[in-house]
Amino acid sequence: MPGATIITKKMACLQTESCIQDALMFILRVENISTKAELNLWCEKGGREKLYGYIKRMCSASSWNRLVDPKSYVRFYYQKALRGYKIYK
Repeated sequence: MPGATIITKKMACLQTESCIQDALMFILRVENISTKAELNLWCEKGGREKLYGYIKRMCSASSWNRLVDPKSYVRFYYQKALRGYKIYK
């Protein structure tokens, strides 16, 4: 049943995105980061790789590697969540 395969792949992708978003929101909440400036300060030594590394460890490797560019998902979600970015809501 070819449709089932497509649905399974789509659900896996949604679970992956959810894991990335949940991990990011957890980090922001625990580290008390609510603005772009606070994120820049927190990432100062390791750059954004510090954030990407934390999220990659919190989500399964297969979830992280399933996405073409997982870092772009992380960027999208933190720009949406933090004051100081154009897409902040």
